[in-house]
Amino acid sequence: MQETKSERLIFTVTDLKQYAYCPRVVFYTYCLPLLRPTTFKMEAGIAAHEKAREQERRRTLSAYGLVEGKRHFDIWVESPILGLRGRVDLV
Repeated sequence: MQETKSERLIFTVTDLKQYAYCPRVVFYTYCLPLLRPTTFKMEAGIAAHEKAREQERRRTLSAYGLVEGKRHFDIWVESPILGLRGRVDLV
């Protein structure tokens, strides 16, 4: 049977990191999403990421040695061949 694009499961890069840490995290994410608890550390990580994002938005390009340019935030990229997708914080 040939696999169609809609049938293929695409994992995030974070899923790979989580699987390396504890395979059950990925299981709960995809199979039992309503049972997965949100921990204090998870909430703290989300808050820290948001704070870093806001700080980056305020920085000027001179911090990178550039006079002009355009920054793009939170760009999603995907590789159907690898079956992976992820978000690039800053391009």
